[in-house]
Amino acid sequence: MSDPLKQAGKRLIFVLLLLLFLIGVFRIFTLRFTRGDIYPPHSSFRSDPQGCRALHDALVHTGKVGVQRNVRPLHRLDTTERATVLAAGMEPWALDSLSARNFETLDALVKHGGRLVVCYRSEKTGAADGKDNDSGENPETRKTLEKSDAGVKGKTSEPTSGHKNNGNNKKNAESQSPDLIPDTRVNAARKWGFKVQMNERNERSAQPASVISGRPGLQAQSWRSSLIFTDAAPPWKPVYVLDGKVVLMERNLGKGSLVLASDSYFLSNGALKNEPNPTLLAYVLGRGNPVIFEEFHFGIRSEPGVAGLVKRFGLQNVAWALVLFCLLYVWKNAGYFVPPREEEGAGTVSGRDQASGLASLYKRHIPAGNLLGVCVREWEKTTPSGGGVDETVIQQIRNLAGEKDTSPPDPVAGYRAIKKILSE
Repeated sequence: MSDPLKQAGKRLIFVLLLLLFLIGVFRIFTLRFTRGDIYPPHSSFRSDPQGCRALHDALVHTGKVGVQRNVRPLHRLDTTERATVLAAGMEPWALDSLSARNFETLDALVKHGGRLVVCYRSEKTGAADGKDNDSGENPETRKTLEKSDAGVKGKTSEPTSGHKNNGNNKKNAESQSPDLIPDTRVNAARKWGFKVQMNERNERSAQPASVISGRPGLQAQSWRSSLIFTDAAPPWKPVYVLDGKVVLMERNLGKGSLVLASDSYFLSNGALKNEPNPTLLAYVLGRGNPVIFEEFHFGIRSEPGVAGLVKRFGLQNVAWALVLFCLLYVWKNAGYFVPPREEEGAGTVSGRDQASGLASLYKRHIPAGNLLGVCVREWEKTTPSGGGVDETVIQQIRNLAGEKDTSPPDPVAGYRAIKKILSE
């Protein structure tokens, strides 16, 4: 096989390997985004047993409930809309140290007729088959819960350095966007009148509270969190209890209502598959209100690009006009609407040297009858003092050039005669 064929074969193999690699990478990203396991547990973007996408899609397919996801900061929520805001997978300390702007927004939303549902994170997450895994309780979660429990009894808990309003936050405040600048913290749990504590681990199911046990269809629900609610203010009404301790409760606030659940498992895809409880879901979400799945507390946020800004400000027509202008510009420079007119007499001269060009110039500007006389005059200019030629000989040459004769001489015959005189 020749060298060019070998090189072509190597290039083809390289292109095929690169194509296979790109297809594999694209396939991996497609599977990850389809499954949704790149998102945190209890996110409505996840389609595996740990996510809540089944509930989101089920509400969408009913066609009777408005469903949306919130990926913007909480203080940008519309507090005048009577909607159900579902915040699943919340950390145990989340409401103990809430941003003042976020607290005011959520409090106003509830008082204006909205419904806020806060479900704390399950300490056990489902495996691929929707059952408990063998990892048990996360040690980091245990430490966090102990700190949160201690903070509720005394002062506000600060489980991580990210919740401390220290000097670093002040230094970085100017470089952050307005939505990320830290403000004062508020203990929302204290404001709304409840505390969160950690109970002993158990594997039994939560039972409906006696005050609502007569509600048809409300049944026992398996509970995977050891969190319980204590020191609840009188407006709170228990909905589910576990060993006599409240794990799900509700209260009215203004025109709206608050719902707190110490577990988010009953919202997950695994629960909807293995042990669905539609009556509990209907009770928690309320009736007739649009449902907003809160995703911003997971760190999922929307970063609008150029296309999003164009759609937001209604600049689609301007974009199409720019595209049309660019296409017309390319078309104009690619070809002529009218073919250019060819110049008369224009042509190219090829295959001629400098002497041929000079001869052509002479033919155009010197008549044939004056050719020999012009040559003789140019000879006299270039020959200094006659070049040793007698004056009588020069006069004979002039006569042969036809200077005294009115009839034009024959250039060829005159040239030969002059050449003969000069040679003698």
